[in-house]
Amino acid sequence: MQQPVHRHLAAHVGGYVGNGLLLARRQFKGEQRRMRASMPRSTAGECVRLFDEIVAVMKQSNRFVPLFNDKHLSYNWADAKWMYDRAQALGVPFMAGSSLPLGWRSPWIEHELDCPLREAVAIGKIVAELEKRPERLTWDKIIVATPKYLQSERSGMGPKLHGLGVYVQPLTGARSIEGLDGDQDIDVSNQGESDTTNPEDGKKNRSKVYVAPYSYIQVYVIDPKTMKVIEKVARHDFTKLNDPNSTALDVGKSIPLDMLASA
Repeated sequence: MQQPVHRHLAAHVGGYVGNGLLLARRQFKGEQRRMRASMPRSTAGECVRLFDEIVAVMKQSNRFVPLFNDKHLSYNWADAKWMYDRAQALGVPFMAGSSLPLGWRSPWIEHELDCPLREAVAIGKIVAELEKRPERLTWDKIIVATPKYLQSERSGMGPKLHGLGVYVQPLTGARSIEGLDGDQDIDVSNQGESDTTNPEDGKKNRSKVYVAPYSYIQVYVIDPKTMKVIEKVARHDFTKLNDPNSTALDVGKSIPLDMLASA
């Protein structure tokens, strides 16, 4: 449809609109895609406002019928409001179906405008996929684990120990460890070497590097029948592999607090 809307409607319905109109956008392929590329476009990159041309045909024929607007209301609030007000002013029954610009929250929560969010997790897609599996009705529970951030409101080493990873710290040398942002976070000068134990054979070794796996995750427990979150708990572990019972080898407790969560 390369001709104006009013001429196209006039050619097909004898100069007046029918019992209803549908304004929709569809996917083009091959030659149709090239034809669409030649259509006039607005400065915003969207197709010219077909809505206004359709309403002009209604005014010309003095016949106002229901108009369904498909996929044209979710991308721009100002244009959506303009189309609604225009339809109201002319008495055009106006309906629309668009991609949702937001989603329902359960339980409901509303943040203040311009409220900064350092951490947010959405598991709706996971729940939607699991709902398709009828075998879940025989399960006792569903556990979902997502990365979580430690002391996300602070700077320093704490926020860097999130998700899953490995913490590496040299134990010798007169230099400091640089964090991910280039700041000197930990002074490890004059700490000497440290004994480590091989967990497989129990042999003692002298190590010049401190290596510790860490994990900080948010665990959700979901009822497989109702698909509701029934429990939420944060789990973290920064313990060195060779001696999991020693708190002295815990990364979170080995780093000074002013380094772990500086203001």
